[in-house]
Amino acid sequence: MNLDIQEDQFKSVFRLGKLDSTSSNNRPLLVQLREKATKNRIMESLSKLRSASEKLKNLSITHDMTKNESAM
Repeated sequence: MNLDIQEDQFKSVFRLGKLDSTSSNNRPLLVQLREKATKNRIMESLSKLRSASEKLKNLSITHDMTKNESAM
């Protein structure tokens, strides 16, 4: 996606949910960034995923919202 994001711009990165060795489901990855501007650049570049490699085409990136926020 040609975004110049350095490792120090990440606040934290961790997997959500429990690891289930019997399931082949992927667990979501929560990425927290230090600056909102970095998040905005990523979100604005999501249309480039359509022309990405097959491995990245199945990637889904969304805003992290509470249940109340997503119901609005």
